[in-house]
Amino acid sequence: MQLLAKDGIYIRDYPRAVTNLPLPASGRADVMVRCSTSGTYNILDYTGAVIMRAAVSGATVSSSTLTTWTPTYPAYLTDLRNTPASPGCACETEIDGNGGEVTINDQLFDPNVYLHQIAYGSVVQRTIDGHDNHPYHQHVYPYQIIATDGIGNAAQAAFYQIGDWHDVIQMETENTVVRYTADVHTGVIMIHCHILEHEDEGAMSQELVLDGGTCSCVAGDGGKLGKFGLPCYAPSVTTRVSGKGSMAIKDLQVGDKVMTASGTYQTVYAMDHFHKTKPTEFLQIHTTIKDEKPLEVTPLHMIYVEGKSNPIPANLIKVGDFVRTINHDGGSFDTAHHEVTKIQTIVRNGFYNVLTIDGTIVVDGVVSSTYPALSGTEYIEVWGVKWISHQDFVHTLSIFLRVYHLAAPLCGITGNVAETDEHFAWYDQLYNAGFKFFESQNTLVQGLVVVVFSVGLGILSTLSWLLTNSQHVAIGMTFFATVFYVNRSVV
Repeated sequence: MQLLAKDGIYIRDYPRAVTNLPLPASGRADVMVRCSTSGTYNILDYTGAVIMRAAVSGATVSSSTLTTWTPTYPAYLTDLRNTPASPGCACETEIDGNGGEVTINDQLFDPNVYLHQIAYGSVVQRTIDGHDNHPYHQHVYPYQIIATDGIGNAAQAAFYQIGDWHDVIQMETENTVVRYTADVHTGVIMIHCHILEHEDEGAMSQELVLDGGTCSCVAGDGGKLGKFGLPCYAPSVTTRVSGKGSMAIKDLQVGDKVMTASGTYQTVYAMDHFHKTKPTEFLQIHTTIKDEKPLEVTPLHMIYVEGKSNPIPANLIKVGDFVRTINHDGGSFDTAHHEVTKIQTIVRNGFYNVLTIDGTIVVDGVVSSTYPALSGTEYIEVWGVKWISHQDFVHTLSIFLRVYHLAAPLCGITGNVAETDEHFAWYDQLYNAGFKFFESQNTLVQGLVVVVFSVGLGILSTLSWLLTNSQHVAIGMTFFATVFYVNRSVV
Protein backbone atom coordinates (compact mmCIF):
# COMPACT_ATOMS: atom_id res chain seq x y z
CA MET A 1 0.00 0.00 0.00
CA GLN A 2 1.43 3.37 -1.06
CA LEU A 3 0.52 6.63 0.69
CA LEU A 4 0.26 9.62 -1.70
CA ALA A 5 -1.46 12.46 0.18
CA LYS A 6 -3.10 13.32 3.51
CA ASP A 7 -5.90 15.78 4.23
CA GLY A 8 -5.83 16.78 0.56
CA ILE A 9 -2.09 17.63 0.44
CA TYR A 10 0.59 15.52 -1.29
CA ILE A 11 3.36 14.17 0.94
CA ARG A 12 6.96 15.15 0.12
CA ASP A 13 8.30 11.58 -0.07
CA TYR A 14 5.67 10.44 -2.60
CA PRO A 15 4.99 7.52 -2.58
CA ARG A 16 5.44 6.21 1.00
CA ALA A 17 5.03 2.50 1.71
CA VAL A 18 2.69 1.88 4.66
CA THR A 19 0.88 -1.13 6.05
CA ASN A 20 -1.69 0.78 8.15
CA LEU A 21 -3.65 4.02 7.86
CA PRO A 22 -4.19 5.30 11.44
CA LEU A 23 -6.71 7.95 10.37
CA PRO A 24 -8.13 10.22 13.08
CA ALA A 25 -11.76 11.32 13.00
CA SER A 26 -12.27 13.35 9.76
CA GLY A 27 -8.73 12.53 8.58
CA ARG A 28 -8.29 11.69 4.89
CA ALA A 29 -5.62 9.76 2.99
CA ASP A 30 -4.99 9.08 -0.70
CA VAL A 31 -3.49 5.62 -1.22
CA MET A 32 -2.81 3.12 -4.00
CA VAL A 33 -3.08 -0.59 -3.27
CA ARG A 34 -1.58 -3.46 -5.29
CA CYS A 35 -2.98 -6.96 -4.65
CA SER A 36 -0.57 -9.73 -5.68
CA THR A 37 -3.20 -12.47 -5.80
CA SER A 38 -6.95 -12.68 -6.27
CA GLY A 39 -9.25 -13.16 -3.30
CA THR A 40 -11.23 -11.26 -0.70
CA TYR A 41 -9.36 -8.83 1.55
CA ASN A 42 -10.74 -7.46 4.82
CA ILE A 43 -10.17 -3.82 5.71
CA LEU A 44 -10.18 -3.34 9.48
CA ASP A 45 -10.65 -0.35 11.76
CA TYR A 46 -8.40 0.35 14.75
CA THR A 47 -10.35 -2.11 16.93
CA GLY A 48 -9.90 -4.95 14.43
CA ALA A 49 -13.51 -4.84 13.23
CA VAL A 50 -14.17 -5.29 9.50
CA ILE A 51 -15.40 -2.03 7.96
CA MET A 52 -15.25 -3.09 4.29
CA ARG A 53 -14.08 -5.89 2.01
CA ALA A 54 -12.22 -5.72 -1.30
CA ALA A 55 -12.93 -8.53 -3.75
CA VAL A 56 -10.02 -9.03 -6.18
CA SER A 57 -10.46 -11.24 -9.27
CA GLY A 58 -9.11 -11.76 -12.79
CA ALA A 59 -5.75 -12.64 -14.30
CA THR A 60 -2.52 -11.40 -12.81
CA VAL A 61 -1.02 -8.48 -14.71
CA SER A 62 2.35 -6.82 -14.46
CA SER A 63 2.60 -3.27 -13.09
CA SER A 64 5.54 -1.00 -12.57
CA THR A 65 6.68 0.58 -9.34
CA LEU A 66 5.30 4.07 -8.67
CA THR A 67 7.74 6.79 -9.70
CA THR A 68 9.16 8.96 -6.94
CA TRP A 69 7.84 12.50 -7.33
CA THR A 70 8.35 15.80 -5.52
CA PRO A 71 5.21 17.95 -5.69
CA THR A 72 5.25 21.72 -6.24
CA TYR A 73 3.40 23.43 -3.42
CA PRO A 74 1.51 26.75 -3.42
CA ALA A 75 2.91 29.64 -1.38
CA TYR A 76 0.71 28.96 1.64
CA LEU A 77 2.31 25.48 1.92
CA THR A 78 5.90 26.72 1.89
CA ASP A 79 8.19 24.39 3.87
CA LEU A 80 8.56 25.84 7.39
CA ARG A 81 10.79 23.20 8.98
CA ASN A 82 13.72 25.62 9.09
CA THR A 83 11.72 28.81 9.51
CA PRO A 84 11.26 30.04 13.10
CA ALA A 85 7.95 31.33 14.39
CA SER A 86 7.30 35.06 14.23
CA PRO A 87 7.82 36.98 17.51
CA GLY A 88 5.07 36.19 20.00
CA CYS A 89 3.53 33.53 17.73
CA ALA A 90 4.81 30.35 19.43
CA CYS A 91 2.01 29.25 21.77
CA GLU A 92 0.68 26.12 23.47
CA THR A 93 -2.73 24.53 22.86
CA GLU A 94 -3.91 21.73 25.13
CA ILE A 95 -7.03 19.58 24.81
CA ASP A 96 -7.73 17.93 28.14
CA GLY A 97 -10.36 16.92 30.66
CA ASN A 98 -11.29 19.41 33.38
CA GLY A 99 -13.53 18.01 36.09
CA GLY A 100 -15.03 15.62 33.58
CA GLU A 101 -15.35 18.29 30.88
CA VAL A 102 -13.11 18.33 27.81
CA THR A 103 -11.67 21.83 27.38
CA ILE A 104 -9.10 23.69 25.32
CA ASN A 105 -6.57 25.48 27.53
CA ASP A 106 -8.96 24.91 30.45
CA GLN A 107 -11.80 26.82 28.78
CA LEU A 108 -15.14 25.63 27.43
CA PHE A 109 -16.23 27.22 24.17
CA ASP A 110 -17.40 30.84 24.32
CA PRO A 111 -18.19 32.52 20.98
CA ASN A 112 -16.90 35.82 22.36
CA VAL A 113 -13.53 34.46 23.49
CA TYR A 114 -10.46 33.71 21.38
CA LEU A 115 -7.52 31.61 22.45
CA HIS A 116 -4.55 33.31 20.76
CA GLN A 117 -4.04 36.39 18.58
CA ILE A 118 -2.15 36.21 15.27
CA ALA A 119 -0.72 38.99 13.13
CA TYR A 120 -1.65 38.48 9.48
CA GLY A 121 1.34 37.19 7.49
CA SER A 122 3.07 35.68 10.54
CA VAL A 123 4.63 32.24 10.81
CA VAL A 124 2.50 30.65 13.53
CA GLN A 125 3.78 27.86 15.78
CA ARG A 126 1.62 25.77 18.08
CA THR A 127 2.69 23.07 20.52
CA ILE A 128 -0.26 20.66 20.65
CA ASP A 129 -0.86 18.57 23.78
CA GLY A 130 -3.63 16.10 24.56
CA HIS A 131 -4.00 14.90 20.98
CA ASP A 132 -3.21 11.32 21.97
CA ASN A 133 -6.83 11.01 23.11
CA HIS A 134 -8.42 13.87 21.21
CA PRO A 135 -8.08 14.45 17.44
CA TYR A 136 -6.99 18.08 17.02
CA HIS A 137 -8.68 19.80 14.05
CA GLN A 138 -8.09 23.32 12.72
CA HIS A 139 -10.13 25.19 10.13
CA VAL A 140 -8.81 27.41 7.29
CA TYR A 141 -5.06 26.82 7.63
CA PRO A 142 -3.45 23.37 7.33
CA TYR A 143 -0.35 23.01 9.49
CA GLN A 144 3.03 21.31 9.02
CA ILE A 145 4.45 18.83 11.55
CA ILE A 146 7.78 20.24 12.78
CA ALA A 147 8.64 17.99 15.74
CA THR A 148 7.24 15.37 18.11
CA ASP A 149 8.33 13.84 21.41
CA GLY A 150 8.54 10.49 19.70
CA ILE A 151 5.55 8.44 18.54
CA GLY A 152 4.94 5.26 20.52
CA ASN A 153 2.88 3.52 17.83
CA ALA A 154 4.79 2.10 14.84
CA ALA A 155 1.91 2.51 12.38
CA GLN A 156 1.44 6.13 13.47
CA ALA A 157 5.20 6.77 13.24
CA ALA A 158 5.12 5.71 9.58
CA PHE A 159 1.97 7.71 8.88
CA TYR A 160 2.87 10.97 10.71
CA GLN A 161 6.30 12.21 9.64
CA ILE A 162 8.15 15.49 10.03
CA GLY A 163 7.30 17.83 7.16
CA ASP A 164 3.82 16.37 6.51
CA TRP A 165 0.81 18.69 6.30
CA HIS A 166 -2.49 18.04 8.11
CA ASP A 167 -5.63 19.73 9.32
CA VAL A 168 -6.35 17.00 11.91
CA ILE A 169 -3.91 14.86 13.91
CA GLN A 170 -4.09 12.21 16.63
CA MET A 171 -1.02 10.26 17.71
CA GLU A 172 0.60 8.65 20.74
CA THR A 173 3.04 11.38 21.70
CA GLU A 174 3.25 13.95 24.47
CA ASN A 175 3.61 17.06 22.31
CA THR A 176 3.61 17.87 18.60
CA VAL A 177 4.99 21.16 17.25
CA VAL A 178 3.25 22.44 14.11
CA ARG A 179 3.65 25.60 11.98
CA TYR A 180 1.74 27.46 9.28
CA THR A 181 1.76 30.90 7.67
CA ALA A 182 -1.36 33.01 8.27
CA ASP A 183 -1.36 34.89 4.97
CA VAL A 184 -4.70 34.05 3.34
CA HIS A 185 -7.52 34.78 5.80
CA THR A 186 -8.19 37.40 8.48
CA GLY A 187 -10.72 36.88 11.23
CA VAL A 188 -11.60 33.87 13.32
CA ILE A 189 -10.15 30.35 12.92
CA MET A 190 -12.04 27.52 14.61
CA ILE A 191 -10.10 24.78 16.43
CA HIS A 192 -11.71 21.83 18.22
CA CYS A 193 -11.62 18.20 19.27
CA HIS A 194 -13.03 16.13 16.40
CA ILE A 195 -14.87 13.71 18.66
CA LEU A 196 -18.40 14.99 18.08
CA GLU A 197 -19.57 14.51 21.66
CA HIS A 198 -16.59 16.42 23.06
CA GLU A 199 -17.00 19.20 20.50
CA ASP A 200 -20.70 19.61 21.28
CA GLU A 201 -19.94 19.79 25.00
CA GLY A 202 -17.53 22.70 24.55
CA ALA A 203 -14.13 21.36 23.42
CA MET A 204 -13.81 24.17 20.86
CA SER A 205 -12.05 27.50 20.67
CA GLN A 206 -11.04 30.24 18.26
CA GLU A 207 -7.85 31.89 17.10
CA LEU A 208 -7.95 35.44 15.79
CA VAL A 209 -5.97 36.66 12.76
CA LEU A 210 -5.68 40.46 12.59
CA ASP A 211 -4.42 42.54 9.71
CA GLY A 212 -1.97 44.95 11.29
CA GLY A 213 -2.23 43.26 14.68
CA THR A 214 0.42 41.58 16.82
CA CYS A 215 0.94 37.97 17.89
CA SER A 216 -0.01 37.11 21.44
CA CYS A 217 -0.34 33.82 23.33
CA VAL A 218 -2.53 35.56 25.89
CA ALA A 219 -5.42 36.97 23.90
CA GLY A 220 -5.83 40.71 24.28
CA ASP A 221 -8.32 42.31 26.68
CA GLY A 222 -8.95 39.13 28.64
CA GLY A 223 -9.53 37.13 25.50
CA LYS A 224 -12.82 38.87 24.74
CA LEU A 225 -13.79 39.53 21.15
CA GLY A 226 -16.00 42.60 20.83
CA LYS A 227 -19.47 41.70 19.51
CA PHE A 228 -21.55 44.59 20.73
CA GLY A 229 -25.22 45.45 20.68
CA LEU A 230 -24.06 49.05 20.72
CA PRO A 231 -23.70 50.66 17.29
CA CYS A 232 -20.08 50.77 16.21
CA TYR A 233 -18.00 51.55 13.15
CA ALA A 234 -14.55 50.27 12.28
CA PRO A 235 -11.90 52.95 12.96
CA SER A 236 -11.13 53.50 9.27
CA VAL A 237 -14.67 54.26 7.99
CA THR A 238 -14.87 57.81 6.68
CA THR A 239 -17.39 60.61 6.72
CA ARG A 240 -17.45 64.09 5.19
CA VAL A 241 -16.80 66.93 7.63
CA SER A 242 -17.69 70.54 6.92
CA GLY A 243 -14.52 72.52 6.23
CA LYS A 244 -12.27 69.46 6.59
CA GLY A 245 -13.32 67.09 3.82
CA SER A 246 -13.19 63.32 4.24
CA MET A 247 -12.11 62.09 7.71
CA ALA A 248 -11.85 58.73 9.47
CA ILE A 249 -14.42 58.38 12.23
CA LYS A 250 -11.63 57.76 14.76
CA ASP A 251 -10.40 61.32 14.15
CA LEU A 252 -13.75 63.08 14.66
CA GLN A 253 -14.11 65.60 17.48
CA VAL A 254 -17.14 66.92 19.33
CA GLY A 255 -18.28 70.03 17.49
CA ASP A 256 -17.40 68.74 14.00
CA LYS A 257 -20.23 68.99 11.50
CA VAL A 258 -20.72 65.78 9.50
CA MET A 259 -22.88 64.84 6.52
CA THR A 260 -26.19 63.25 7.59
CA ALA A 261 -29.28 61.70 6.01
CA SER A 262 -30.81 65.11 5.31
CA GLY A 263 -27.94 66.00 2.96
CA THR A 264 -26.84 68.72 5.37
CA TYR A 265 -24.03 68.98 7.90
CA GLN A 266 -25.11 68.33 11.49
CA THR A 267 -23.12 68.77 14.70
CA VAL A 268 -21.43 65.85 16.45
CA TYR A 269 -22.53 66.56 20.02
CA ALA A 270 -21.00 63.53 21.77
CA MET A 271 -18.42 60.78 21.43
CA ASP A 272 -20.84 58.00 22.25
CA HIS A 273 -18.39 55.15 22.84
CA PHE A 274 -15.11 53.88 21.51
CA HIS A 275 -12.20 51.56 22.17
CA LYS A 276 -8.96 52.20 20.32
CA THR A 277 -7.54 48.66 20.32
CA LYS A 278 -10.18 46.04 21.17
CA PRO A 279 -10.49 43.40 18.39
CA THR A 280 -14.07 43.64 17.19
CA GLU A 281 -16.12 41.72 14.65
CA PHE A 282 -17.75 43.80 11.89
CA LEU A 283 -19.89 43.16 8.85
CA GLN A 284 -18.07 44.36 5.74
CA ILE A 285 -20.73 45.48 3.25
CA HIS A 286 -19.62 45.88 -0.37
CA THR A 287 -21.76 48.01 -2.71
CA THR A 288 -21.68 49.42 -6.22
CA ILE A 289 -20.81 52.91 -4.95
CA LYS A 290 -18.04 54.29 -7.12
CA ASP A 291 -14.73 55.17 -5.43
CA GLU A 292 -15.92 54.15 -1.96
CA LYS A 293 -14.47 51.32 0.13
CA PRO A 294 -16.78 48.77 1.81
CA LEU A 295 -18.69 49.88 4.89
CA GLU A 296 -17.70 48.12 8.14
CA VAL A 297 -20.29 48.15 10.94
CA THR A 298 -21.37 45.96 13.84
CA PRO A 299 -24.33 43.67 13.08
CA LEU A 300 -26.98 45.59 15.09
CA HIS A 301 -25.94 48.99 13.74
CA MET A 302 -28.80 50.38 11.64
CA ILE A 303 -28.56 51.24 7.93
CA TYR A 304 -31.09 52.91 5.61
CA VAL A 305 -32.21 50.69 2.73
CA GLU A 306 -34.53 51.10 -0.22
CA GLY A 307 -38.20 50.46 0.55
CA LYS A 308 -37.91 51.18 4.28
CA SER A 309 -38.75 54.47 5.96
CA ASN A 310 -36.69 53.49 9.00
CA PRO A 311 -33.14 52.08 9.15
CA ILE A 312 -32.74 48.35 9.79
CA PRO A 313 -29.99 46.34 11.53
CA ALA A 314 -27.02 45.66 9.27
CA ASN A 315 -27.36 41.90 9.82
CA LEU A 316 -30.76 41.97 8.05
CA ILE A 317 -29.25 43.36 4.86
CA LYS A 318 -28.74 40.80 2.09
CA VAL A 319 -26.81 40.70 -1.17
CA GLY A 320 -29.07 42.27 -3.78
CA ASP A 321 -30.60 44.82 -1.39
CA PHE A 322 -30.12 48.52 -2.14
CA VAL A 323 -28.72 50.84 0.52
CA ARG A 324 -29.44 54.56 0.59
CA THR A 325 -26.40 56.61 -0.38
CA ILE A 326 -25.30 60.22 -0.60
CA ASN A 327 -22.44 60.89 -2.98
CA HIS A 328 -20.28 64.00 -2.86
CA ASP A 329 -19.10 64.91 -6.34
CA GLY A 330 -17.64 68.25 -7.30
CA GLY A 331 -19.29 70.21 -4.51
CA SER A 332 -22.78 68.75 -4.98
CA PHE A 333 -24.50 65.90 -3.16
CA ASP A 334 -26.51 63.24 -4.98
CA THR A 335 -28.93 60.95 -3.15
CA ALA A 336 -29.38 57.49 -4.63
CA HIS A 337 -29.54 53.78 -3.84
CA HIS A 338 -26.74 51.33 -4.56
CA GLU A 339 -26.80 47.55 -4.65
CA VAL A 340 -25.12 45.38 -2.05
CA THR A 341 -22.78 42.99 -3.88
CA LYS A 342 -21.06 41.10 -1.06
CA ILE A 343 -21.21 40.80 2.74
CA GLN A 344 -18.53 39.20 4.85
CA THR A 345 -17.32 39.20 8.44
CA ILE A 346 -14.05 40.86 9.34
CA VAL A 347 -12.18 41.68 12.56
CA ARG A 348 -10.59 45.08 13.18
CA ASN A 349 -8.76 46.58 16.13
CA GLY A 350 -11.01 49.19 17.76
CA PHE A 351 -14.52 50.59 17.30
CA TYR A 352 -16.10 54.07 17.34
CA ASN A 353 -19.50 55.76 17.37
CA VAL A 354 -20.60 59.37 17.57
CA LEU A 355 -23.97 61.05 18.13
CA THR A 356 -25.35 63.70 15.80
CA ILE A 357 -28.24 66.13 16.18
CA ASP A 358 -30.56 64.21 13.82
CA GLY A 359 -29.33 60.73 14.77
CA THR A 360 -27.85 59.88 11.37
CA ILE A 361 -24.49 60.00 9.62
CA VAL A 362 -23.19 59.22 6.13
CA VAL A 363 -20.20 56.85 6.31
CA ASP A 364 -18.33 55.65 3.24
CA GLY A 365 -21.23 57.02 1.20
CA VAL A 366 -23.92 54.98 2.99
CA VAL A 367 -26.67 56.67 5.02
CA SER A 368 -26.64 55.17 8.52
CA SER A 369 -28.10 55.65 11.96
CA THR A 370 -26.06 56.42 15.05
CA TYR A 371 -28.30 54.12 17.11
CA PRO A 372 -28.63 50.34 17.66
CA ALA A 373 -31.52 47.92 17.20
CA LEU A 374 -31.04 45.72 20.23
CA SER A 375 -33.93 43.39 19.35
CA GLY A 376 -32.42 42.85 15.88
CA THR A 377 -35.51 44.19 14.09
CA GLU A 378 -36.69 47.45 12.53
CA TYR A 379 -39.45 47.94 15.10
CA ILE A 380 -39.87 47.33 18.81
CA GLU A 381 -42.81 44.92 19.01
CA VAL A 382 -45.22 44.37 21.89
CA TRP A 383 -47.74 41.50 21.78
CA GLY A 384 -46.67 40.90 18.18
CA VAL A 385 -47.63 44.47 17.20
CA LYS A 386 -45.12 46.97 15.84
CA TRP A 387 -45.04 49.71 18.44
CA ILE A 388 -42.29 52.12 17.38
CA SER A 389 -39.15 51.98 15.28
CA HIS A 390 -35.83 51.68 17.08
CA GLN A 391 -34.68 54.85 15.34
CA ASP A 392 -37.62 56.94 16.58
CA PHE A 393 -37.53 55.39 20.04
CA VAL A 394 -33.86 56.05 20.76
CA HIS A 395 -33.81 59.43 19.03
CA THR A 396 -36.79 60.65 21.03
CA LEU A 397 -35.37 59.43 24.34
CA SER A 398 -32.05 61.08 23.60
CA ILE A 399 -33.53 64.59 23.53
CA PHE A 400 -32.24 65.11 27.07
CA LEU A 401 -28.76 64.12 25.94
CA ARG A 402 -28.87 66.55 23.05
CA VAL A 403 -30.00 69.38 25.31
CA TYR A 404 -27.41 68.48 27.97
CA HIS A 405 -24.46 68.20 25.58
CA LEU A 406 -25.38 71.36 23.68
CA ALA A 407 -25.92 73.36 26.88
CA ALA A 408 -22.98 71.96 28.86
CA PRO A 409 -20.27 74.11 27.24
CA LEU A 410 -22.35 77.22 27.96
CA CYS A 411 -22.30 76.23 31.62
CA GLY A 412 -18.56 75.59 31.64
CA ILE A 413 -18.99 71.79 31.69
CA THR A 414 -16.45 69.89 29.62
CA GLY A 415 -15.70 66.21 29.22
CA ASN A 416 -12.72 65.51 27.00
CA VAL A 417 -12.37 61.78 26.34
CA ALA A 418 -10.10 62.05 23.30
CA GLU A 419 -6.94 61.07 25.21
CA THR A 420 -8.38 57.91 26.77
CA ASP A 421 -8.14 54.46 25.19
CA GLU A 422 -11.77 53.59 25.77
CA HIS A 423 -15.03 55.31 26.62
CA PHE A 424 -18.59 54.11 27.22
CA ALA A 425 -21.19 56.77 27.93
CA TRP A 426 -23.36 56.02 30.96
CA TYR A 427 -26.54 56.29 28.89
CA ASP A 428 -25.34 53.51 26.57
CA GLN A 429 -25.09 51.15 29.52
CA LEU A 430 -28.45 52.35 30.91
CA TYR A 431 -30.17 51.82 27.55
CA ASN A 432 -28.77 48.29 27.22
CA ALA A 433 -29.84 47.37 30.75
CA GLY A 434 -33.28 48.93 30.33
CA PHE A 435 -33.97 47.18 27.05
CA LYS A 436 -32.92 43.79 28.45
CA PHE A 437 -35.24 44.39 31.44
CA PHE A 438 -38.15 45.22 29.11
CA GLU A 439 -37.62 42.07 27.02
CA SER A 440 -37.54 39.87 30.15
CA GLN A 441 -40.96 41.02 31.45
CA ASN A 442 -44.35 39.39 30.87
CA THR A 443 -46.84 40.92 28.43
CA LEU A 444 -48.82 42.74 31.15
CA VAL A 445 -45.76 44.60 32.44
CA GLN A 446 -44.63 45.32 28.88
CA GLY A 447 -48.07 46.75 28.12
CA LEU A 448 -47.94 49.09 31.12
CA VAL A 449 -44.45 50.21 30.10
CA VAL A 450 -45.69 50.88 26.57
CA VAL A 451 -48.57 53.05 27.83
CA VAL A 452 -46.30 55.13 30.06
CA PHE A 453 -43.63 55.45 27.39
CA SER A 454 -46.16 56.31 24.66
CA VAL A 455 -47.38 59.33 26.64
CA GLY A 456 -43.83 60.33 27.48
CA LEU A 457 -42.61 59.85 23.94
CA GLY A 458 -45.46 61.98 22.62
CA ILE A 459 -44.36 64.86 24.83
CA LEU A 460 -40.71 64.33 24.02
CA SER A 461 -41.44 64.14 20.28
CA THR A 462 -43.09 67.55 20.44
CA LEU A 463 -40.14 69.01 22.34
CA SER A 464 -37.69 67.41 19.92
CA TRP A 465 -39.57 68.81 16.93
CA LEU A 466 -39.51 72.27 18.49
CA LEU A 467 -35.86 72.21 19.51
CA THR A 468 -34.39 70.97 16.22
CA ASN A 469 -35.49 73.96 14.16
CA SER A 470 -35.59 77.65 14.99
CA GLN A 471 -38.76 78.07 12.90
CA HIS A 472 -40.46 75.42 15.03
CA VAL A 473 -39.49 77.34 18.16
CA ALA A 474 -40.93 80.54 16.71
CA ILE A 475 -44.17 78.78 15.71
CA GLY A 476 -44.49 77.24 19.17
CA MET A 477 -43.90 80.56 20.93
CA THR A 478 -46.42 82.29 18.64
CA PHE A 479 -49.01 79.56 19.32
CA PHE A 480 -48.68 79.80 23.09
CA ALA A 481 -48.61 83.62 22.99
CA THR A 482 -51.84 83.60 20.94
CA VAL A 483 -53.54 81.20 23.35
CA PHE A 484 -52.46 83.39 26.27
CA TYR A 485 -53.77 86.56 24.54
CA VAL A 486 -57.12 84.95 23.69
CA ASN A 487 -57.55 83.73 27.26
CA ARG A 488 -56.87 87.20 28.60
CA SER A 489 -59.36 88.73 26.14
CA VAL A 490 -62.08 86.29 27.19
CA VAL A 491 -61.48 87.05 30.84
